[in-house]
Amino acid sequence: MTNIAYLMGAGASAQAIPVVNKLNSRLNIFLQFLLNSGQTHSALVNDLKKLIKDEKIHFSIDTYARKLYFQNNTDDYKKLKVLLACFFLFEQLNKDANVRDWVEDIREQESVSLQVDKRYDSFFASVLELRDGKIKMPNNINVVSWNYDNQYEISLNQFLSGDWSSDPMRFVSHPSDEICPSDSTLTRLNGEAYYHKYIREHLGNIYNRLNYDIPLTRESSSAFVLLYETLRKEECPLLNFAWDTDNVYTDNRVTNARERFSKAEVIVIIGYSFPYYNVKIDQAIFSKISHPTIYIQAPKDSTEAIESRLHYVLPASVKIKAKIVNTVDQFFLPPDFFGISGKTTYSI
Repeated sequence: MTNIAYLMGAGASAQAIPVVNKLNSRLNIFLQFLLNSGQTHSALVNDLKKLIKDEKIHFSIDTYARKLYFQNNTDDYKKLKVLLACFFLFEQLNKDANVRDWVEDIREQESVSLQVDKRYDSFFASVLELRDGKIKMPNNINVVSWNYDNQYEISLNQFLSGDWSSDPMRFVSHPSDEICPSDSTLTRLNGEAYYHKYIREHLGNIYNRLNYDIPLTRESSSAFVLLYETLRKEECPLLNFAWDTDNVYTDNRVTNARERFSKAEVIVIIGYSFPYYNVKIDQAIFSKISHPTIYIQAPKDSTEAIESRLHYVLPASVKIKAKIVNTVDQFFLPPDFFGISGKTTYSI
């Protein structure tokens, strides 16, 4: 079997999770939900209003975070991480029944209501295997993601027993894992916005009210307020940025990702633009690759810039011309996965 590694960026969740240019409007929808639910004077609402204002005057949320990091503004830096944790959780909860209460635009309603990017559904339907009575990912596929969201697990859970306490979690390398679990196929470089395992074990009263399987209601807003206030005080693994390199969690993730890429004969890059502030970690991840076949899956108007930046992170000894896949309706599976050799590229 050909070893295949995926590198996923924000574009891999774009059907359900807003990319940079849509982030501000979606933060406003989260704010509107909280206000309509009566959380007018909470710390969460006040800090969210400030974030929406600050995000507007920066190139991206990442550049704002980097400014706080350089200023050694630890209080606002942690606030930002916890606000993003609450926001990404809100984005992925089941909002079908009540979204019309706080979103007027019909087109926006459809986007906000989508709990999971449907391309994950197609991906898992195509690659999952039944072995020894258990559903498993193929041994030759690994995923490394820069994303904070839980799209991978939410979609995967729909194929499993529906028991969040076990099944989907065994496929994920968590922040505290020095060694990947044997079934693990996903490594998150930035950690998780909503660290499911930690919340379940330490904050059960919140977990039982903010769960991906439970419909979002006005009453859920008080749980968001409690989650925000609690996580601001907790010392728990939260999402990280690429420059948060002085902690063991980042070291574990980068080590796991580098090991997986070193064995890859095929690398598929989906929805990732190699931003400059991630270059050092990307270089570390690619540092031990041999001469794999590399595919870039992205819209046509993005691929030239992505291919150019790819060469910033490849080892000097590796000269590779990436193959381009412009169809983005489904995640690309290389012909090698099907035991097909040749020049054909296609999306399943």
